[in-house]
Amino acid sequence: MALEAKVNILQQELDSQQIQKNEIELQFAREKQELSETLVLMENQKAELTSKITDQQKSLKEQEDTYHKLKGEYEQIKAVGI
Repeated sequence: MALEAKVNILQQELDSQQIQKNEIELQFAREKQELSETLVLMENQKAELTSKITDQQKSLKEQEDTYHKLKGEYEQIKAVGI
């Protein structure tokens, strides 16, 4: 009977550890999914920011070009004395 009781106790411990293992695996799977979703969001945000930076750089370049053109025209007008 003592041996049977020990076997029962060991079986209960094994069952308990199996339940814990399953819970940990489930938690791991959830966290992995959350991290994957977060990574996708971050990649999308990175792409958006890269696009915005490119647009801003283009706009800045256009403004610089316009400034230099107007400055040149101003210098020409100033030189002519109008």
